[in-house]
Amino acid sequence: MKKRFLFGSVVKQSLIYMLLMGLAIGILFVPLAQKFLGLPKEKTYTVEFFTITIISGLIVGGISYLILRITILARLKEFLKGIELISKNIFDYQMGQISTIRECKNCYVKIHSSDIIGHLATKYNFLIRIIRSEFFQHETLKDYSNLIGKAVQIEELNNNTVNFFCKHLDLLGLQIYKTTTNGKLSLIKAKGIHTNLTNDMRKSLLDILDEGKEKEIKKELIVDYGTAKIKPKYTIFFPVKYFSKEWLFVIYSNYHLTKERKSLITRVLSEYKKAYESAEIYEKMQDMAAIDELTGLYNRRFGMKRLQEEYKRALRMEKPLSLIMFDIDHFKKINDTYGHQAGDYILSTIGKIFSENLRSGDIVMRYGGEEFLGVLCNSKAEGAKKRAEEIREKIENFNFVYRDYKIPITISGGISIFDVEKDKQKTPEDLIREADEALYIAKRTGRNKIVTYATL
Repeated sequence: MKKRFLFGSVVKQSLIYMLLMGLAIGILFVPLAQKFLGLPKEKTYTVEFFTITIISGLIVGGISYLILRITILARLKEFLKGIELISKNIFDYQMGQISTIRECKNCYVKIHSSDIIGHLATKYNFLIRIIRSEFFQHETLKDYSNLIGKAVQIEELNNNTVNFFCKHLDLLGLQIYKTTTNGKLSLIKAKGIHTNLTNDMRKSLLDILDEGKEKEIKKELIVDYGTAKIKPKYTIFFPVKYFSKEWLFVIYSNYHLTKERKSLITRVLSEYKKAYESAEIYEKMQDMAAIDELTGLYNRRFGMKRLQEEYKRALRMEKPLSLIMFDIDHFKKINDTYGHQAGDYILSTIGKIFSENLRSGDIVMRYGGEEFLGVLCNSKAEGAKKRAEEIREKIENFNFVYRDYKIPITISGGISIFDVEKDKQKTPEDLIREADEALYIAKRTGRNKIVTYATL
């Protein structure tokens, strides 16, 4: 059961107690004055003297109450005002009337003394600081979540993350390192600061990553900043692990990161892990939509999109572009003789041969049933012809065996060339038509050969 104060007010209760104390002092003053001051009884034990002492006691009690109001209660009112301000800010924030409570600087109270009231004011201000810090972290995390919620690809996520850190935390720069499948460290994104990884530095970063603990270096490291070299006052390393994936975030700043800021960074990086997983899943789904399941190559829809991109790049950079249209010779006869499963085996194996024998920057797609289209970037006729012949020979000499049946396979190919200086009017569709016509000639003139359209 709750205790009820007199009149429901501590202040009124204090006034009553002080007046009663003054009344008690006034009453007790009469016998004390007679005993210790030696005043005669006939003068002290009178109505007039009792009245004067009681009134004086009540006046002392009233003055004590006034002093209480001027000193302690005035300070408590400052606390009340601060609490009302921070409460209003929080309520308005929750109701959506304001976007932040970070600027509630007048929520703090002044510290006027070093006694219990001053100590209470210090603790109160510390509490307000914690509240504002928590809301700052909450708002910052919300801003980051909104930002990365728009990023559906890993590259976009990394760009948004480094920009967010540098802007919201006023950093000199940020680097993101990630371990590769062979355990090495690779720089995947940087902003502001640029450094070349030496073997010693790479080993140090891997050691920090293995420890799995945040580490701060206070000594000034010389790093590249644009075209100049600078010495950030603080360099802090934040290892991040998520299942088999590992990152190392390296933060450079000219100010000391407080415990609250470090906590915020850790919470943001926790959100980064979740966003990375979503982006990775999205990219895998995109790959599934772009990849022909049987051959592992681009499907026609996505491959044509990539052809358009490379065509525009060749125009912009004035670089040559070559197309090779391949077709498996007598593929219908293979299906009729050995079955469609054997045909699938042939397609799958040839898809791997294409992937292994074209450069990483080149494009190869399954264009039709047994037709394949290769796009060779920055490749002239001689190079395209040489690469096509190498692939043709590898397939001719490859040991295709399905259920103990050795199946001889050959392919034919047609090449078209895009020379920016001569062929600016050509479109990707024109190049495909030329490669297809060259392929048609190759098949009509004996198969298992490569024909270049320009030689027709």
